[in-house]
Amino acid sequence: MSEQTDTWVNIEDTDIPPDLPTPMLWRVLVMPVQPRKKTASGILLPFQIQDAESHLQYVVKVAALGPLAFRSFKLARGVVDWLRILAGLPVADAPQVGDWVVVGRYAGQRAEFRGVKLTMLNDDEILCHAKGPEGFKVYA
Repeated sequence: MSEQTDTWVNIEDTDIPPDLPTPMLWRVLVMPVQPRKKTASGILLPFQIQDAESHLQYVVKVAALGPLAFRSFKLARGVVDWLRILAGLPVADAPQVGDWVVVGRYAGQRAEFRGVKLTMLNDDEILCHAKGPEGFKVYA
């Protein structure tokens, strides 16, 4: 098995470009993360392990939010969220730029900006918050 060069991911510490375009309406730009290729001590991981960590394409970093992201009544879970939305604020636990979130496998539209791979998706396609990609495992 040869190393894939066409994967749609970024290395974990890729910076968000400062001049990133702003998504329209309720859309969110996220950055997929590349699985580890080496251990902390520098040992190359077998391709099977790298493939098992391909889930990191779904644990993503929020890069930009549209002006209406997380301000829809369909995302409200109670009176507090309804009041926040009426006041023009996002729901209470809405992700911010730089937060880690989990998205569906086939969610969004892929794009590339200045060498950074991005996925544009709707705010309701975000499944949950994550503390980072390191806590997730896939069992093969």
